[in-house]
Amino acid sequence: MLVLAVVCWLYACYGQHCRFGGDKLNPGNWSLIGRYAVTTLGCVLLLLAFLGADPKLLPGWAIYLGRISFGHYIYNEFAIAVTDRLIIRNLAAHMNSTIKSLEGPIFLLNTGLTLGLTVLMAAVSYRYFETPFLRLKKRHSVIESQPIGDAR
Repeated sequence: MLVLAVVCWLYACYGQHCRFGGDKLNPGNWSLIGRYAVTTLGCVLLLLAFLGADPKLLPGWAIYLGRISFGHYIYNEFAIAVTDRLIIRNLAAHMNSTIKSLEGPIFLLNTGLTLGLTVLMAAVSYRYFETPFLRLKKRHSVIESQPIGDAR
């Protein structure tokens, strides 16, 4: 199920983001809605793949990615914009048959750089911004005590 989830995401992502030149999608068309449905299917399959799994079976890097996941949501759009500007727009400006034939590998490069930049920014954010606030939260949290039987 995990492999199928990744395949769903890559299919939806490739169809949505790897556009060189004039083939632009209308934001309200059925193709876009179908890609969102495939992405949702990938998320459900991922959830089912890990549902009930023993945490000891998960690799440390996966647990760390879960720990810094808030930063993934915050910085992902910025990373997409940066890598698209650096790679896709520069290549689209110099469009020729060689670049057009490398569309798939360029998409994978762009996706990998986006993922790497997102994880890097999320890790830095977690280390230097979130961790101090999590320590403050622990220090100032109210711990409710259990009632002591009948004190009569």
